[in-house]
Amino acid sequence: ASVTNVLSPTVRQQFFDNNGRPLVGGQLFTYEAGSSTKLATYEGPSGSANGNPIELDFRGECNLWVPPNVAPRRSL
Repeated sequence: ASVTNVLSPTVRQQFFDNNGRPLVGGQLFTYEAGSSTKLATYEGPSGSANGNPIELDFRGECNLWVPPNVAPRRSL
């Protein structure tokens, strides 16, 4: 059976540096809440897995879909 992933809060996540510029080439690491266990994320609803870390594109963006029953939480 195939698993359909769930869209994170926005279609594409975008990240910025401390000066408000897109974080081009930045890295996004994903972990299970409260742990150091890496969390798998995906490029689409039934697409291929993202790397971990996810490398942000030329606009500081990435596609970020999470497995069902995983609540996205942002922590800086």
